[in-house]
Amino acid sequence: MRRTSAGSTPRTPVRLELRGVRTEPSDRTIGRYLAGYVAELSSQEARNAVTTSIEPRTENGDAIYVCRLMIRHAQGEDVWSWGVQFRARQSDRVVSVHSVKCLGAG
Repeated sequence: MRRTSAGSTPRTPVRLELRGVRTEPSDRTIGRYLAGYVAELSSQEARNAVTTSIEPRTENGDAIYVCRLMIRHAQGEDVWSWGVQFRARQSDRVVSVHSVKCLGAG
């Protein structure tokens, strides 16, 4: 079994259906979806940010993390914030595929 430099076992990427949520018609994964928004952060005049949060919770007796990543952009009247939220078990940090949500407005 191959190990990463941090000593953890690499996981197979999960391909998730975005159900019509896209930055480009070719977006098929969450990585491509987020990359489309990150690409919009190149302007030096804009007020941009990438924020993350991890909130420990207990749901149905299981210890989980609620994780959120948001990409924010503000330049004149062009203001938006888009991202993802998902749940992961605290014990092994495995993401619940069915918990992934695309978030945002703008």
